[in-house]
Amino acid sequence: MQYRFKDIPFEFKLIYQASRENFSVNKFHMNCDFKGPTIVTIKIRNSNEIIGGYNPLDWGENNENNDYDFKKSSKSFIFSLFSLNNGAIPRLSSISYQKEAIVWSSARGPCFGFKDLWIENNSSQRSALGISEQLSYETGIINKHVFEIEEYEVFQVIHKESSFKVNFNRTVDFIERFKMRTVAFIVKTSKRIFRFIVGTFKLIKNIFITLFKLIINIFIVIIIVIMFMFMRIFEFIVYYLKLFGQRLRDCIYTIKFENPYREI
Repeated sequence: MQYRFKDIPFEFKLIYQASRENFSVNKFHMNCDFKGPTIVTIKIRNSNEIIGGYNPLDWGENNENNDYDFKKSSKSFIFSLFSLNNGAIPRLSSISYQKEAIVWSSARGPCFGFKDLWIENNSSQRSALGISEQLSYETGIINKHVFEIEEYEVFQVIHKESSFKVNFNRTVDFIERFKMRTVAFIVKTSKRIFRFIVGTFKLIKNIFITLFKLIINIFIVIIIVIMFMFMRIFEFIVYYLKLFGQRLRDCIYTIKFENPYREI
């Protein structure tokens, strides 16, 4: 179907320009994640060649626990436009392995296929590196495996006739994701609180057990000390009883010796 320019049922909104955002990966995800279908255009450094890709889904992770997230699609494609340098004709490469159509990566910019077209950002150099290996899409779009990117832009594809419906659906999706994340946060927080309570009870239990053992040990020490004191007192009494008995015998012996005929 052919359209006049003014009759094209889509509009394209620039939502990310790499040079303006200092090639920041975080800015790319902030501006582009969960914005629906997008087109990515890439300007190769020291060349007039333009390449890019179409993502009919969105940039955004479905699994928060992974650094990568593969998205399945049958409608995505990558492309290269006419180059004034080598006269190459435009190419359009459709997806051949649908499970790897789109790749979301927390540490990278837009990624199509399993390295069919990846953008490795280097914000410290205000530039980015591109990787292109024909793996998930039908054909390659550039005759280089690694190339330097001068600029790349991401355009949000908006259907004019259904913009309200699209925005409504996105709002619903956002609410659903928010609900899921809220529930996940509540579950994680509840688990942490439960673990904290269990850990606190275990700590208190261990403290009480330690105190009980300490009290028992102190009690045993006190009993031993008391028994030792009683033994010393008993020895002291026995000693003085023996001494008293010895003195008493000595007195009796002395009396008998002085008056042997005296009866006692």
